[in-house]
Amino acid sequence: AAGGVTGCLATISDVTVVASVIRLGQTALKSLNVDDFIEESMDAIMNAASLRLASLYLWDGDELKLRIMKGRHAGMPLPDCRDTPDPANPSLQSRTFLKGKPMLIKDYRRCPSVRLFDPLARKRPVRSMAGVPLTGDAGVIGVLIAATGEGRPMDETTMFGLTALCSQMAAGIDRTLGGHRLPT
Repeated sequence: AAGGVTGCLATISDVTVVASVIRLGQTALKSLNVDDFIEESMDAIMNAASLRLASLYLWDGDELKLRIMKGRHAGMPLPDCRDTPDPANPSLQSRTFLKGKPMLIKDYRRCPSVRLFDPLARKRPVRSMAGVPLTGDAGVIGVLIAATGEGRPMDETTMFGLTALCSQMAAGIDRTLGGHRLPT
């Protein structure tokens, strides 16, 4: 409307993802505790997208308030998250947060820009890595960084599912906090 986005349509083919999106939406409506909601959301996202590692970063204003890492970390490139997203920082978190749109690295080990900043990229047990923004009522409130194991590539369909799951999580966080700030 008037040149602005008023909605979107996503087609999700995996029944696991569809069921998880619905479950997260229902949980978002019932949940009273933001910590429990985030924990349940992270588990649902890990299982639905068959992720090896998921890291969630939530900002309140310019301050990093919450950092959660789930999954198998051995040998993985652990995202370096600074307190504030920085345009001069090429990290996936900063780029995803500042652009406000999902970013996908389909083949982590062969990506030239990855190898520039991660000299061990060719030896990592990761196939794909993605950054998905969590957009709430006040704009981007956080970023989910997701990684798959060696035999499990991510594609655009996977990104649609992750984006839908992150939208439900962001809505649940907004609803649970009710306009209050994230706990420290």
